[in-house]
This record gives sequence, structure tokens and C-alpha cells, in this order.
Amino acid sequence: VDDGSSGDGTSADLLVDIDGDITLDSHTGAHYIKNNGTTFATFQNDIFRLDSSASSSPEIQLINSNTNANAPGLVFVKSATGADDDTLGRIQFIGDNESDAQHFYALIEGSIKDATANQESGMLEFKVADHDNTMTTGLKLDGDHSDGEVDVTIASGSTSTTTVSGNTVLTS
Repeated sequence: VDDGSSGDGTSADLLVDIDGDITLDSHTGAHYIKNNGTTFATFQNDIFRLDSSASSSPEIQLINSNTNANAPGLVFVKSATGADDDTLGRIQFIGDNESDAQHFYALIEGSIKDATANQESGMLEFKVADHDNTMTTGLKLDGDHSDGEVDVTIASGSTSTTTVSGNTVLTS
């Protein structure tokens, strides 16, 4: 345990409390978790990062061994006063192109469509990069019209192709 008095930016204080709490103060704002000397997790400011060069890794698993019907969940919470069109959560898919430049390729985004009290409605969009790398909505679920109604928009642009396999049932 280092008291951090050297101020060299590499010293750290580690406190393990008897109730199981672990506190790490690195004096730099960056915290690293290593296994056999290799960093696999970094905490810095508001970012938690997992790194791996192994195939299909890193992976985050939420495991619930309870025998009831309820599954584990991933919850995005924006706790500030809501307003129409506020984004509440997103999952981004980023990768290198053939020139090793990183680009956004896909995005799932949930937002507030209407924040009016007693009329709260949401929107969920699935977006992909189109031919010029513009993020374009291909599927939109919009709950902002009337109680019990959700509008769905599929595809983008009049030349888009929508393929439906199997039987299609349309009702009104």
C-alpha cells in the first residue's frame, strides 16, 4: 500500500475494507486491471474499457441462475429531466475498413419521442451505414401516436428493397 505522497503518477493507494469493499486510487484518474501483467480492463473518467486480442473476445455475460421466468437485464438510465428526442441509450458497432480507418457500421438507439407527462412514448431505431457511410435508419418503431399503437417504418428511400420471406399476414 503506497500512501501516494511521491506524486509520481504511478503510485497507487489500495484499500481493502473488511466488509469486502476495494478502493483503488491511482492519482492519475486511470485504473487498470491486469492478469499476469496484461491489462484487460481500464477505468478512466467515465469510460470502462475491456481489451482483448483473442478471437470472439472480450465478451460480457449477464448470468441469472434463478429458476423463475425473469432474465437478467441491461438497463440504460438517463436521470436528467427528459425532453422530446432525448437519446436514452445506444449500442454502437464500430470497425476498421480495409484501410484500417475506424467507422461506425451499425447503431441501435432508444430515445424519448414524447416526454409529455401521461403521454410518454418512445422510439427505437436500428441504423446502418449506407453506401457513403451515413448512418441511416432501416427500422424505426415509433410509439407517439395513440395509446396501444406503435408505428413501424421499414427501409429508407424509395429505391430500398424490403424482402419478406415466408407467409405475410396483413390486418387492419
